[in-house]
Amino acid sequence: MIRCPFCAQEVEESETTCPHCGRDLRTPAKHVEPVTPSVPMSPARRISLLILLGILTTVFVFVVYRVRQGAGRGGIAGLVMKPQTAHLATADDVTLAPGAIQRWEWVATANQPTCRLTGYVKVVDGGDRDVEVFVMTSTNYDSLSRGGNAFAFLQTGKTSAVILDVTSSDAGRMTFVISNRFSPQAAKVVQLRKVQVVCQ
Repeated sequence: MIRCPFCAQEVEESETTCPHCGRDLRTPAKHVEPVTPSVPMSPARRISLLILLGILTTVFVFVVYRVRQGAGRGGIAGLVMKPQTAHLATADDVTLAPGAIQRWEWVATANQPTCRLTGYVKVVDGGDRDVEVFVMTSTNYDSLSRGGNAFAFLQTGKTSAVILDVTSSDAGRMTFVISNRFSPQAAKVVQLRKVQVVCQ
């Protein structure tokens, strides 16, 4: 007795066709790999994978968003820390005496060194209605005030108005200055609107 290669039933060796399936026993059967049926993914596993994918996508989008805002120079901590906002002046008028200056300072931390100063400065009264506006590190300001040269993120020269949009990327003490030093006789009234610093 032999087994039929097609239906696996026992048949006599002398048979040329299988009495069970009718196939020709003289033709060798092709070897066919058994097909392993695919096991469908369980709903719980599918939900877990979708949640993981959602979390990874959210983290990726958050990192891209924060980097485009300027965060991240302070490393991972800078990416996840809430931006620090300092309102230097919201709706103030400042009177500068002849030859005087007014300055505001803030600190850019090592974790959030990228700071953006925004707002509006306008001279509304006095002399030629002009001032100078500077944004620089406090060290550079000290050098400038002693008559030395200094790097400034912003140095306007004499101006009657300026829209502030200045980005600095140095950690340390920073200075925003409005100067009337060039005018020894005329006081100036300067209007400040929404002057603020956001560090991240």
